[in-house]
Amino acid sequence: MRQSYYLRQRKINGSIHAIFIDPLTGKQTDRTTGTNDEKKAHAIAQGWLANGLPDKPHTSSVAKTTTFCDFLHKFWDFNTSGYFRELETMGKEPHLEHAQEMQIMVERYYRSYFKNKLLCQIDGETLQEFIVYLRMERQLAASTVNSARNTALVALRYAKRKKIIQYFDFDNVLRAGGKSKARGILEKDEVEKLFDLNWPNNRSRLAFLIAFYTGMRMGEIRALKVCDIHENRISIEHSWRRKLKSTKNMESRDVPILPWLYNEIMSYIRQMEFLKLDSLLFPGKIPGQPYDNAKIRKDFYKMLNEIGIDDEIRKKRGLVFHGFRHLMAKNLSEKGTNKAIGMKILGHKTSRIFDHYASHVDKETFNQMAEAIEKVSQYKMPKEPIPFRGVV
Repeated sequence: MRQSYYLRQRKINGSIHAIFIDPLTGKQTDRTTGTNDEKKAHAIAQGWLANGLPDKPHTSSVAKTTTFCDFLHKFWDFNTSGYFRELETMGKEPHLEHAQEMQIMVERYYRSYFKNKLLCQIDGETLQEFIVYLRMERQLAASTVNSARNTALVALRYAKRKKIIQYFDFDNVLRAGGKSKARGILEKDEVEKLFDLNWPNNRSRLAFLIAFYTGMRMGEIRALKVCDIHENRISIEHSWRRKLKSTKNMESRDVPILPWLYNEIMSYIRQMEFLKLDSLLFPGKIPGQPYDNAKIRKDFYKMLNEIGIDDEIRKKRGLVFHGFRHLMAKNLSEKGTNKAIGMKILGHKTSRIFDHYASHVDKETFNQMAEAIEKVSQYKMPKEPIPFRGVV
C-alpha cells in the first residue's frame, strides 16, 4: 500500500509542511518543504515519496541552550566573533562601529520582545511577526526596521552555514516598506540665531558653517583634510562612512566658498595647529579617524534647543543635520540658479533628486507665494454672488 501525504500551511505565507501517513500504522511524519508555493511543495513531497524522506534536521546543543538575543549579541561582538575574522580572511575590512550599532539594535529592540526564547525556537514566521511588530506597533521607520531585520538575518545565515541551525526560511522574512520621513528645514531667522550662539565645540560649529554654506554631506565634511581647503573653494574628494571612501556619486567636485568662510577655516586650522596638509580637518580621538558624527549632531541639537527647538519639536519638524543640503537646494532653486549648476554644487546625479531636495516651503517662500497671488489677483470681486446654474 502506497504511503500518502497531505500539505499543511500553519501560517499565512509560511512554509508548507508535507505530512506523510504510514498506511500500516497510521503514524504521521512532518517535514517542511521550505517553500510557501503549493506546486513546488507538491513536487518536493512527490520526490520524497519516490526517494525516501529526508532525516529530521538535528538541533545543535548551542541552539537548544542559547537564547536568541544572547546569540545575536555574541555574534556581533567585534573582538570575539568568528564572522569578523572570516571577513578579514576574505580581504574585507569589518568595522567596530558597525558591530556596535548591531549590538545596540539587539539590546534596544530584540531583548524586550524575545526575552529568553531559545535560538532553536526561532523560525521565519516568528521573525516576520517581530518585523511587523516593529513597523506597525512600535511605528519605527522602514529604514530602522530593515536595519533591525539585517541584524538577525546576517547572524542566522552564519549560524546555518556553521550547522548551528539546520533550516531557516529566509524568504519568509520580508523587508519593511514605506516612505522615509520627510526632512525639515530651518527658517531664515532660526539659522541667524544659530550663528549668534557660542557653540560648545569649535569643530561642531565649523561643521555647521560648512554644511550651511556648501550643502556638503556629513560624511564629506568629516573626510576633509587641510589640503582640501583653498582660498576660493573646497575640494570634495572623499567621504567617511566607517572608513575613507569615495563620494556618494563616486565623483570629486569643487564647491566655491566665500572669503569670510575661508578665513574662518584658516583661523581654525591655525588654532588647532595642523602642520601637515594631509591632517584631517576634524580629527577624532583615534588617530586617523575623524570627529564622531554623533557628537556633531548632539552639539547641533543642543544649539537648536538654545533657540527654542527642543527634541519634541525637532523630531516633529524632521530637523536633522542633513537638512542643510535640502536648505541649500531650496535656496539655489528660489534664487533662479540654473539646475545643472545647483546639481554640481550638491553633487546630485539626477535632476529628480535635486527637485526633491528643493521642494521645501518655509515662511519666506510662503510669503512670496502669497505676494505672487496678490499680484495676479487684479480683478475686483463681484458685488453680488454669481448665481449657480445647474447643468441641463
